[in-house]
Amino acid sequence: MNLGHLRDLSVHSYLQVAGISFLYYDHILTFPAEVSHVWPQPFSANKLLFFVNRYVGFFGNITATMLVSGDLAGSRERSVLYWLSWS
Repeated sequence: MNLGHLRDLSVHSYLQVAGISFLYYDHILTFPAEVSHVWPQPFSANKLLFFVNRYVGFFGNITATMLVSGDLAGSRERSVLYWLSWS
């Protein structure tokens, strides 16, 4: 592993943290509006799509972050996730 590769991994990690921080910050800011406007409405396909769109990314990023950081994955899985995140 050369110095350029380590630098790329560091940049990737910083950008990942920044993107996830923006995602969670947006969720925190808009959660009260979601509760007051979306939750009281009757169930519909639009409401289902809203929740899928909002929360699959929310919880998926937690899992992806843990995998990339190495808490749940071996080196092969991290390599695949690293490649997928840049493609």
